Amino acid sequence: METHQVAKPDFSAITKESASEFDLALHRAVRNSVTSMNDLRMCVGKCVEHLKADQMGPVQVILTMKALVRESVKRYRPFGDEEPRSNSDIMTDYVVKWAIIEFYRNVA
Repeated sequence: METHQVAKPDFSAITKESASEFDLALHRAVRNSVTSMNDLRMCVGKCVEHLKADQMGPVQVILTMKALVRESVKRYRPFGDEEPRSNSDIMTDYVVKWAIIEFYRNVA
């Protein structure tokens, strides 16, 4: 039986200065992103609430939320953002996940 060695991280090429810069950038991104992601999740929840109240089923809700992301990318183009869809696939994944969670919240 062949065994595979698991690669281990090797930080030896990373300077203390680079590591420090990385730490700051990572924590800044996390701090800023958490607030904006929470805001987005709350907005998704409100949208799903309205769609459910309009008697939409789960598949229709997901399709509608995915389309909402696509339309938002078309409507809103920040200055200097040549490719506004750059993160939309990742964000669509979050929106769909949150929409499913919200759709089935309080379902026994």
